[in-house]
Amino acid sequence: MIISGLIHTKDEEYNIKNAILSLIKWVDEIIVVDMNSTDKTIDIAKSYGCRIINVNDMGYADPVRELGRMACNGDWIITLDADEMIKSSLADFLRNVALNDMCDVVAIPRMNYILGHWMSGPEHWPDFQYRFYKRNSISWDDHVHTHPKIIDGNRLSTINLSANPMNYSIIHFAYFSSSQFIDKINRYTNFETTKLLEKNNSYSLSKQAKESLYLLSLKLKNSSVIDVPVELTSNIAVFQGFYEWLKWFKLWEIESGHSENNVKLSYKKIADSILNDLNISN
Repeated sequence: MIISGLIHTKDEEYNIKNAILSLIKWVDEIIVVDMNSTDKTIDIAKSYGCRIINVNDMGYADPVRELGRMACNGDWIITLDADEMIKSSLADFLRNVALNDMCDVVAIPRMNYILGHWMSGPEHWPDFQYRFYKRNSISWDDHVHTHPKIIDGNRLSTINLSANPMNYSIIHFAYFSSSQFIDKINRYTNFETTKLLEKNNSYSLSKQAKESLYLLSLKLKNSSVIDVPVELTSNIAVFQGFYEWLKWFKLWEIESGHSENNVKLSYKKIADSILNDLNISN
């Protein structure tokens, strides 16, 4: 039985070492699928003997998870993001699952940390992830933050939350700052807007408002978390509502001709007119 570790990266020099070290003692190979990192990510991964697969920068991990899965040699695969880690108790549990063929896919709870706090409320916990699986039991699509599809006939097992879940969870160091959070919102909504276009959606202010405000109210309702500042949980809820609002606004930009290039051209015409009045050639 071979177990592969699979990590996806893009400029993750701060995180990648810990992700690798949380796998290195219990998997048989570690594959890093890298999306054109410009920092020391690849050098660090190579120093620990990881196999590197270079792919185009997709902006987020989901489109390349399937490429990584197919590149693994293992009978079983554990998939991590670079900002995640596995505790030894979970590693032992998963190896036992594989050795005894207890199932084909394991749904693992994930502890999400945001700005230093574990988000233990219902919006962020238990956040089950299908991350340990037989190589041919699942397939990934290219949507943002979705579960993989379990191939028909394969068995799913969910880790029991009553059995000290903190020891049997993926640890996720999600966001260091609001700036990082907003940066990811900006990147991810680009892909969400593309999906709206592919599905022939047209911009609708009423739909934008309805979906965004509904999500905001839902997130605020479920935002209370013990031992986490209400200022943090409330603002996260606002960010998540803004996520929905922004993807629709970007659709309006495209449909109405307000692309960045078009706006720059209109500004150039104004600037050229001003320079012309000043008898300055450009």
